Amino acid sequence: MTERSSGNMVGDVPMVSVIVPTRNRPQFLKEAVKSILEQTFGSFEIIVVNDAGEDVSEIINSFKDERIKYIRHDANKGLAASRNTGVKAAGGKYIAYLDDDDIYYPDHLEILAGFLENSGCAVAYSDSYQALQVRDNGRYITKEKRLVYSEDFDRQRLLVMNYIPFINIVHRRECIEQAGFFDETLKSHEDWDCLIRLSQSYDFHHVKKVTAEFRTRHTLTDSLSSDRSEMLKTMKLIHSRYSPLASGPNIIRQQKYVENVLAKEITHKKRQAVNPESLSVVTTKKGVPSLRVKGDDSILKTLHSLYDPEEEARALVDAFQFDGKGILVVLGLGLGYHVAELVKKYPEAVIVVVEAMPEIFELAKEHGPEIKGNVKYIVGILSEESKNPPLSPFSKGGINSSISRGGGEGGFEKAFSQYVLKEITQHQMKDGIKPLSVFTLSSAVSAFPQYYRPVLDALKKTTAVRLWERLRYPKFRESSLKVLLLDSGYFLVSEIEKALTSSDHEVMKISTPVPNKLGQERPSDNEAIIPKLIGKILEYRPDFILTMNHLGFDEEGALTSFLRSIEMPVASWYVDSPNLILRAFDSNVSQYVSLFIWDRTYMNDMKAMGFEAVEYLPLGTDANVFKPMNKIIPPVPPLQKGGGLDVPLWKRGIKGDFQNRKIDKYSCDVGFVGNSMIEPVEERMSKIDRKYHVLIEKIAMKLACPGIPYISAIEELRDSDKRRYGELNSQEKTVFEAAVLWKATLLYRLECIKMLGEFDLHIHGDCGWNSLLDQKNIKILPPLNYYRELPLLYNACKINFNATSRQMKEAVNQRVFDVPACGAFLLTDYQKSLDELFEVGREIIVYKERGEIPGLVKYYLDNPGKREAVAGKGMERVVKEHTYKHRLDVMINAMKARYA
Repeated sequence: MTERSSGNMVGDVPMVSVIVPTRNRPQFLKEAVKSILEQTFGSFEIIVVNDAGEDVSEIINSFKDERIKYIRHDANKGLAASRNTGVKAAGGKYIAYLDDDDIYYPDHLEILAGFLENSGCAVAYSDSYQALQVRDNGRYITKEKRLVYSEDFDRQRLLVMNYIPFINIVHRRECIEQAGFFDETLKSHEDWDCLIRLSQSYDFHHVKKVTAEFRTRHTLTDSLSSDRSEMLKTMKLIHSRYSPLASGPNIIRQQKYVENVLAKEITHKKRQAVNPESLSVVTTKKGVPSLRVKGDDSILKTLHSLYDPEEEARALVDAFQFDGKGILVVLGLGLGYHVAELVKKYPEAVIVVVEAMPEIFELAKEHGPEIKGNVKYIVGILSEESKNPPLSPFSKGGINSSISRGGGEGGFEKAFSQYVLKEITQHQMKDGIKPLSVFTLSSAVSAFPQYYRPVLDALKKTTAVRLWERLRYPKFRESSLKVLLLDSGYFLVSEIEKALTSSDHEVMKISTPVPNKLGQERPSDNEAIIPKLIGKILEYRPDFILTMNHLGFDEEGALTSFLRSIEMPVASWYVDSPNLILRAFDSNVSQYVSLFIWDRTYMNDMKAMGFEAVEYLPLGTDANVFKPMNKIIPPVPPLQKGGGLDVPLWKRGIKGDFQNRKIDKYSCDVGFVGNSMIEPVEERMSKIDRKYHVLIEKIAMKLACPGIPYISAIEELRDSDKRRYGELNSQEKTVFEAAVLWKATLLYRLECIKMLGEFDLHIHGDCGWNSLLDQKNIKILPPLNYYRELPLLYNACKINFNATSRQMKEAVNQRVFDVPACGAFLLTDYQKSLDELFEVGREIIVYKERGEIPGLVKYYLDNPGKREAVAGKGMERVVKEHTYKHRLDVMINAMKARYA
C-alpha cells in the first residue's frame, strides 16, 4: 500500500493506534475498517478486538494489510473491556477509537493527529454527523445526516451529559494511563466516564470540522443504547461519582433535569407494560381505593382493607410504639394510608419508605392520600434483567434507582439489604447518630418476602446493637498509631502513606469522591462516605483520620458532625488556600478537627473561624522519588527513625541509583513546569457576573506584584468598587477571590517567564502558553508525569525556575523541596518562609524582583561550580529536614499531644 501524504511509519512503530471493538456485526465492521485504511494519513495501526462474537478473521484477512491486528476474547466481556484490551495492545503515540458500525472520513486522522503533533496538546476532538439509517432490501441505507454535537470543550457541561462522540477523540497514549482505563463495571456510558476522567487532567481542543460519522438504526438489536433503564442507572451513577467536580447548584440542576427526562420516558413505558392481573386498584366498600397484587408465591393479595383502608391505617399506627425521635423506616408503601397517618402522628421524625415495586409507587401517587412532611423513598424494581445492586446516592423523594433480583446464593437478598442499610445510615448519621425504628406493612412483607425479609432482618440487627458505643473507644494508647487515610486521588496521598509506614505506623485508606478544583463550590451530597467509614472504623479502630484540604467532607458538616459524635480525631493538612475551601463552610468547625496549614498567614483566619488546633506544617518532598540521577552523587539514605548525617551528602562521592537513566532529552539551560492559568481563570470568571470582571482584573494586577496581600488590595479600592464588592455574599466572595488569585498568578508568571526570553528555556505545561508567548527561544512542551518524568527534568536542567502561585502568601511549593532533593539547582522567588527552611544564598538562590532574574540566570549558567555547590548544600538540607517523613512525624506528635 502506498503511504499517504502525512505521517509515515517509523520502522514498525505507528503514529496512531485505532481501537475497533466488534461483536456480531461483520457487515458493518468491513466498512469501518475500510474507512480507516482509506485515510490520507498513513502512519497508523488498527486493533480489532472481537468480544467473543462471530468470527471475523476472514474479513480481516481480506484486506491483506499488516497494519491490522486481530484480538479475540474467549468470553464476552463488554465494550469497556474490549477497548481496554485494544489500548493495552496499542503501540502508537496517539490513540483513536472507532465503533464497528461507524466510519471515519478520509482526513480524520490527518486533522486530529496532525493537530496534536504540531500543537503539543494532549487531547483533541472533531465533529461527526449522525447518520439515520433504515433497512431497505436487506441492507441499511442512510436517509438523513445531521450535525448533533459541535460544542467547544466545557468540563462542567461534560459532567451533565456527553456531547463528544467517542469516535471523534484522539489523545496521547499516556493520557489514558494517567486518567485510568475504561470502567469495565459499566454496561453503558463507559466512554463518557472515561472522558470525564481525562478532562480532569487535560485540556481538550475542539477542531470544528466534521471528520466522522456515527450511525443510528431503528432496531433494538442493533443499538448498544437500547436499554434505557440501564442508561438511566449508569447516568445516575456517573452523576454521583463525579458530583464533587460540579461547580455549583446549576450543574446539579442540569444533571437532575436530564435524569428526570429519561426517567419519565422509562416510567411511561413501564406503566403501559403493567399487567392488570398482577397489579390492580380496587374499590373498597367505603369507596376509597385499595391495592391488589400478585406476590412472590403467585397468589393475589390485597395490601389494604377491602372495607376501610383509612381506619385500618389509623389502628395500625395507634398500636405502633414509637417516641417520634430519629429515623422511622417503613417497609412497604402500598397506597400510603399508613404513611400519611405516621406523618400526622410523628411530624418531627424522618420517615424512610422502602417499596419493592415502582409501579406501586406510581399508583400511590395517583390514587393514595396526599403525603407531606419529611418523607424519603427507596423504590426498587423486581426483575431478572440485572444482577447489580444500585449504586446511586439517596435522592430526596421519588424513585431512587433500579433494584434487581440477582442470582446466586443470596445474591440479591444480601446486596439489597446492604444497600438499604447504607442509604438509611446516611440519614441516621446526618446530625450525629439518630435512633432507628422500623414499621412494617405486614401485607406487603407477606406478598414480597424475598424483597423485604432480608432488609427486615438486617434492620433488626442494627436496631438491637448500640452502634455508637462500639464506635467510641480509647485512642493513642500505643507508640505506633493506626491512621485512616481518606484517599481522594489527591497528589500527596501516596507520599503520606509511605511516610507514615516508614515510621512504623499502620495506614488504611478509604476512597472518597474525586476532589473538586480549588475554589469551586464544594458538594453538598457527600454523605455516602459515612456508611463506608463506619465499617472501616469498626474493623480497623484507627487513632485518627487524616485528609488533605478536608477532601471527602461535605459543606453542611454532616461528616464532621458524625465524627464529633463518636469523638474521632481528624487531621486535615491544607496545602491550598483554606480560605477558598473552608471560609464559607463553618459547619466543619469541631474540637475534634486539627488543622495543619502550609502557609502561616492563614492560621489566624482558621482560628477566627473557631478551630482550636491550628499548626504550621510546610510541604516537603519524597526523597526516594526526587533524587540525583546520572551523576556522581550519593543515593538517598533509607528512611529511618531519628539519627543525623555525619558526612555531608555532597562529599560522599557514591554513584546514585539512577546514574544510567537517560535524561538527555530533558536537557536545557532553564526549565519551568507550570500551568499558564488561562483555563482556571476563564472557569472562575464564568462563575462571576460580568459586571465584576473589570474589578477582578484590577485587583489581580495589584496582587501580581509580590508582597501585596489580598485583603490590602481590597482595602485600597475606591469607595464605589468597595460597595460593589460588598454586594457579594460569602460564597460569591470565595469564588471572586479564587478568580483574582488565578488571574494574578497568570500575570505574575507571565512577566517572570518573559524575563527568560534570551535563554534556552523549556516550559512544560498546558496549551495556553502558546497563546501567551511568542519568543523564539522558548520551547513549550506537554505536561510531565510527576513521579516518572519530573525527577528526570529537574536533574537535566542547569537551572530550574520557579514562580510561586499568588495564593501562597509566605509559603513555598513542592518544587522548592523536590529540585534540591535531586541535587539540582533552583532559582525561586523570595517567600518569607524560606528564611526558616533554608540558608538563603548558600542553599537556595532567590530573586526578590523580576528584574533580577536575567542577571542571576546568566551568572549561574556561567559559573557551574557555584551552581553545583548551592545544589549540593540544598540537597543536604532537604534530605536532613524537609522530607514528608519529617512532616508526618511533626503531625503525629501534635495529634498525640492533643488527644493521647
